[in-house]
Amino acid sequence: MPGYDEKFLKGVTIPLPQPRGQLRSYVLGDPDLRDDVYADYVNYTMLIDHERRCPIFAALNIDQKLFKKIKKHKAWKVDPRIDKGFQLDNDYYKDRHERGDNPWDRGHVAMRANATWGKTRNAAKKAGDDTFWYTNATLQHNNFNRDEWVSIEMWVNKLDLAQGGKITSISGPIHGDDPRIVKVPGKDSAEVPAGFFKVVCFINKHTNKLDVRAFISWQDEIALRDNDAKGMYSAQVYQATVKEIEERTGLKFPKEVAKANPMFWSEDSAKKKRVKASHYPERIFVDHPEEIRDLKERKTRIHYADEEVDVYIAAVLVNPRGRDKGKEWISLINLGAKKISLKGWRLVAWQTWDEKDRGWGEKELMLDNLFKAEKLVLQPGEALTVKPLKPIVLSNKRGGTIILYDDKDRQIDRVKYTATQARKAGRAVVFFYSDDQ
Repeated sequence: MPGYDEKFLKGVTIPLPQPRGQLRSYVLGDPDLRDDVYADYVNYTMLIDHERRCPIFAALNIDQKLFKKIKKHKAWKVDPRIDKGFQLDNDYYKDRHERGDNPWDRGHVAMRANATWGKTRNAAKKAGDDTFWYTNATLQHNNFNRDEWVSIEMWVNKLDLAQGGKITSISGPIHGDDPRIVKVPGKDSAEVPAGFFKVVCFINKHTNKLDVRAFISWQDEIALRDNDAKGMYSAQVYQATVKEIEERTGLKFPKEVAKANPMFWSEDSAKKKRVKASHYPERIFVDHPEEIRDLKERKTRIHYADEEVDVYIAAVLVNPRGRDKGKEWISLINLGAKKISLKGWRLVAWQTWDEKDRGWGEKELMLDNLFKAEKLVLQPGEALTVKPLKPIVLSNKRGGTIILYDDKDRQIDRVKYTATQARKAGRAVVFFYSDDQ
């Protein structure tokens, strides 16, 4: 079984990340595995956590030019090479065909669609089927698995920057200090990952150099209660630094990978490039594949001023009904102690990822075009209802994102609404974000 190829990308070698410190004691050792620790599958390799019974990481080679469309029908199975006591079987996961209280999907770490490639259909089918081992599954909340995380997986799948269509993707769970636990009668309880990471490596076809994009996303708000995660939200994907992934997982990536990532861990490292960001470690919100950025040549970063300016997107009516049909609105509120002028401010709306219209892009509305200057001065506690919203379009069939920028192009607030919320006719979606929650 070939497994991961560290020389898959032309001209560079990407060794597997190595566990450091306490994480090394969690690595499953088994004589049936390569070098007693590496579980090889078609197109990918993983390290397994014997304590948490899930992957530490899965390193996947992807050849976009050899993708094949093959129907999914493979059932999940226990890998016979590994003691079943080190695998979370079907009892821990949600049955999609039955109603119940279990929200936890079998989340692929090495994604089936990205692994389903080969020179022949049979080879591609074998590769796709080889992702349906419980060793390759983690507990992912069904909303997270089918929305936030799949958007990044599909960005990788459709990435058009990779030379020769070749990509290396290294993914895995992030565990918090206060994990949520899933209990199954008659079995040991299981720890739910607080979040997940993905490091995507490819040779950029425009520069012929190694390019790296790194991502973090959380599915458990409890895990966000440390100082390093201040300002981060559950079910939100962030473009991040490789260093932050190393700090949160205990893995060590090759120095070439960290160097090729355009994000900065500290202000000192950013100064060497004369780059100024609003927060370190540097993170960028990513709700849509089009927001994923190549920052290598950019000196100006996104400035997040959400902790500096107390203006918020309070609510949005996505799906009016009856006589109000077509009269969508967005409400802004000043929760600060000083009056604030919204002159030069703008609202930007994105729709949630959809394969059929992935190039939809953003729409924006300048508040100056809708209100007179005196109306744009918000007193403390005062709200402003923005309508009509044209050219902004809010989707009442899928979820979306709304972003508020000030006249200095700083991001003041950012909210998301789900497809379920959007479909509730006549009911406004109300947003509450507080550091105390």
